[in-house]
Amino acid sequence: MPITAFDLVKDRAFPVTTRMDASILDALALMHRHDYSQLPIVSVDKKQQGIVTAESILRTQKNLGAPLDKLKVQHAAKSAAKSAPDDNIFDVFELFYKHPAVLVVDSDDMLMGIITPWDAAAHLQRRAEDLMLIEDIESAVKEHILASFTDRNSGVLSQDLLDVAISNMVDHSEQTAKDILGSLKKYLAKAGVNHNPKPEIIQDAFDKLINQNRQHKAFDDLTLNQYIELLLQGERWSTYGQTFSLDAEFLRKLLIEVRDIRNQLAHFRDEINEDQRGVLRYCRDLFERHPVPEFMLITKPIDEQTVNDPLLDVEPTEDELAPGESRYARLSLHLQQLPMKQHKAEFTFEEVEKILEGDLPASAWQHRSWWANDSVSHVQSQQWLDAGWRVVRVNLTERRVTFARSEERNQMYIRFFSELINGLRNTGSFTLRDVNPIGVSWINVATLPRTGKRRPASLTYSFARGNRFRVELYIDTGDVDKNKRIFDLLHDQQGNIESLMGEKLEWEKLVSRRASRIALYTDASIDESDDKLTELLAWAIDRMLRFERAIADKAEKAIQSVL
Repeated sequence: MPITAFDLVKDRAFPVTTRMDASILDALALMHRHDYSQLPIVSVDKKQQGIVTAESILRTQKNLGAPLDKLKVQHAAKSAAKSAPDDNIFDVFELFYKHPAVLVVDSDDMLMGIITPWDAAAHLQRRAEDLMLIEDIESAVKEHILASFTDRNSGVLSQDLLDVAISNMVDHSEQTAKDILGSLKKYLAKAGVNHNPKPEIIQDAFDKLINQNRQHKAFDDLTLNQYIELLLQGERWSTYGQTFSLDAEFLRKLLIEVRDIRNQLAHFRDEINEDQRGVLRYCRDLFERHPVPEFMLITKPIDEQTVNDPLLDVEPTEDELAPGESRYARLSLHLQQLPMKQHKAEFTFEEVEKILEGDLPASAWQHRSWWANDSVSHVQSQQWLDAGWRVVRVNLTERRVTFARSEERNQMYIRFFSELINGLRNTGSFTLRDVNPIGVSWINVATLPRTGKRRPASLTYSFARGNRFRVELYIDTGDVDKNKRIFDLLHDQQGNIESLMGEKLEWEKLVSRRASRIALYTDASIDESDDKLTELLAWAIDRMLRFERAIADKAEKAIQSVL
């Protein structure tokens, strides 16, 4: 049943009203006392007769030129927008485009209540807060499930095991085959046919119907009810259920009630009451008091020997914010610049605010769903996901958030850069250093100068923020002044370098950073389709070959002249 106009006024006292013969001054006094901008006008028997507003009073006084103490409500009255009590609230809200308020009246035109834009905003805000409570609960449930399928030593999600668990939960094909066989036996018995159907023939004959029931669903496409079932499946519940010290059946009862409330809200049925809202708050708080157990969190850092490359003097992670970037990009930059050896990063909410150089929204302090790893609808999470990190734990009580490097994404980087290195090697014309991808968003394929112990510049590939990919020369001697001098020497040769390159480059001095960069960009991300990534590989190999020819020798000379 849809939410109606009556649902918004049924629990309120009768509205403050005025009469046609009342003085304008009395009406204004009522508006001031109750902080209203309009009043319904009613007759003695409470039938609606229109509305008077602050705007209509001002217009009346201006047009008549009479002092307010000489005017009555009838002089400033105007017809009112009306709604029947059973009208859908969204039809009521449509009226606000032309009217300051809507009067709810019965079939006899008797006033029942008044709805204003403030009421509409309050209603939608309350509904949004209710849905956020449910999203908090769903996020916590998903967090526990994913932790149970994640190898805590490697931090890699066991996707195959998760897919099997989902398939076993949602696949009803076996039961469908049994139902078909049972129904066919009943039919044959009633028809007097002496025949015993064979299951394999039934399977073959009804294969299309049975396959329709063999569902393949991604984790993010599951329903709340299916998340509940995954959470409480025996072997996993026995792992983290001890944290709750609660039988699964009791938690199931609570979560099913949450599911029913969620359905009521999602389908715009009756308004939920305070008791139901209390259920949501209790369930949210229960999960806050019982986060993912510490023993299920990732423990193993990136292999230090892999990171400690004696030829690698620079990590090309310094960057500057571009105009118009999301304010959460500062968090992305901070995570991006953490040492490769650091696999986890824990911050208080206050520390996050210092990184952002601004306040977190209220919802970040109140709702764990704000911290969900949502790459589609959350601007903030797109930033840390693009930087190769994900949130693994949120503690609203202690106001702490824990990030970990996204091993799933890191595996994507390893696969892509492995193919890229092989492609460069197969050209036979690129001076490729001995390098293996380590699962980060960038890779140095050559260091400059090409000889010597100290090599403070690199030819690098990097997935940058804003869904961009770049080929770059990254300069970092460890000294700001020397970096900028090397950059300036190359910038003086911009015309010649770009002519050899055949394309315009971006010259990023990075004045607020220690390093400097010269780069060529294209639009791309690691999340592209296989076909798009294949196109990106071809682009990257071609541009790096041209880039090396255009800039490597000049960069070596500039570095040697400064050092």
